[in-house]
Amino acid sequence: MWAERTNKHLVRILFDSLAALVVQILQIYTTQLLSLALATAVTCLSRPSVYWELGTSIEAFLVISTIQTIRGID
Repeated sequence: MWAERTNKHLVRILFDSLAALVVQILQIYTTQLLSLALATAVTCLSRPSVYWELGTSIEAFLVISTIQTIRGID
C-alpha cells in the first residue's frame, strides 16, 4: 500500500516535471520566433528592396511547394 502511493507520487512528480520542461521549451521557441518576426518586420520597413526580395522568395517557395504537392513530390 505504501509502495503503491509512493509510486503514484513519483509518477505525478515525473509528469509535472515533464510538463514544466515542455512549457519551458515552447517559451524559448516562441521567444525566438517573435524575435525573428520582429527583426524581419523592421528590416522590411527600413529597406523596401529587402521586403520585395523576401516577398518574391516566399511567393516562389509557395509556387514550388504547390507544384510539388500537386505532382506528389514531398
